[in-house]
Amino acid sequence: MQEEKRQRRKPLVFYGWLIVAMAGIRGSFGVGTYFASSVLFLPMQEELGWSRTTFFGIITMRQLGAGILAPLVGAWGDHPWLPRLILPVSTLFLGASFISAKWVQTPAQLYLIHGILGTIGVALAGNAIIDAIVAKWFIRKRAKALMWANVGPGSGALVFPVVITAMLAVFGWRDTWFWLGVGTILILFPLSLIARTRPEEMGLLPDGVDALDVAAGRGPTPASEVSLTRHEALRTMAFWLLVGSLALGMLGVQGYQVHWIPYLREQDFSPAASATAVFLYGVFTVVARFVWGYLSGRYQARFVLSIQAVTAGAGIVLFMFVPNTPMLMVWGVYQGLTLAAFFQLHALIAANYFGRAHVGAIRGAMFPIAVSFNSVSPLLLGYMRDAFGSYTLAFGLLVVTWGISAALVFMAKPPHKASQPASV
Repeated sequence: MQEEKRQRRKPLVFYGWLIVAMAGIRGSFGVGTYFASSVLFLPMQEELGWSRTTFFGIITMRQLGAGILAPLVGAWGDHPWLPRLILPVSTLFLGASFISAKWVQTPAQLYLIHGILGTIGVALAGNAIIDAIVAKWFIRKRAKALMWANVGPGSGALVFPVVITAMLAVFGWRDTWFWLGVGTILILFPLSLIARTRPEEMGLLPDGVDALDVAAGRGPTPASEVSLTRHEALRTMAFWLLVGSLALGMLGVQGYQVHWIPYLREQDFSPAASATAVFLYGVFTVVARFVWGYLSGRYQARFVLSIQAVTAGAGIVLFMFVPNTPMLMVWGVYQGLTLAAFFQLHALIAANYFGRAHVGAIRGAMFPIAVSFNSVSPLLLGYMRDAFGSYTLAFGLLVVTWGISAALVFMAKPPHKASQPASV
């Protein structure tokens, strides 16, 4: 009896939820500092006289670097102890990239110091490794865990622009960069130290179940989820359908977002109305994490992801034909609910389809193509706007790509191995 009580004594909080909190806060900084850079680049441009392309080339550089390194970094995320080293190191590089911006005087310095350090910092803690670590700690509660982990990126878009704007008014852009870097290190470095790749390394089981729960059939076990290696995943049709869906979806996320304000100004919406609509989008991206997280926990992930892609494309159609300010606010709410959960759902379906053991390496193999589409999107849409004199064809292209993305993921049935359960 005493032995049974001892085995049943559980910690108040399953360590996996600490991993989720760490991932969420890192995600908030990842997205938030992207928006912070947009805020800080404008006063830098006014003082230094450099072109806008010079500044935003840094963002493209970081994205491409993260995509190129994703196969390597993702595989490191499957290693028993490397994440405990990689995540603190990435924090130091990212923080140093912000701190160093205080002293830049030439574009070369911006790229060589701020750009390269930042690229390493972003690449070493990208989605390929963070989502993989979260997925390894959960099986039955994986959808809920990824939902909470992705609340962080949504909140970063809301919090950081406001905070950085306030700091900019007080300190100026040079010292704001400096204190942003210091804050990044002080907050993320201690959090990074808690990273653990799998619950088994701490004598735990996924979802926080114990041995008696497993014996009584009340919880999953590592053996209940058969994992594919990266080589095996690359040989499945599901992998390539998911890569296509991810790449086409990413074409319609960042590039679409950066053209919102220019398009709305062309349509004679006021700056205040445009900013309010984008703010509503940000608020409802946080709400969307819970909506889609709930749905993906109840229904097959590929069906939920297909619906998300279709509704995201419908939001672009609504955006193209918004007639007045009240409907613009409706669009902001609707687009927030339908667009932002795309990455959360893709992380879930990859873990569900290919298992826990090598999900970092598998997700990492997906990103080079997808990130290339994401990086080219702002330039492609801008070129189409200039070539045809309006955004109609550019946004129409995104509607089509979202439709194809939905079809591809709908066709991506779970891969099977001889010992794998028939459904995921």
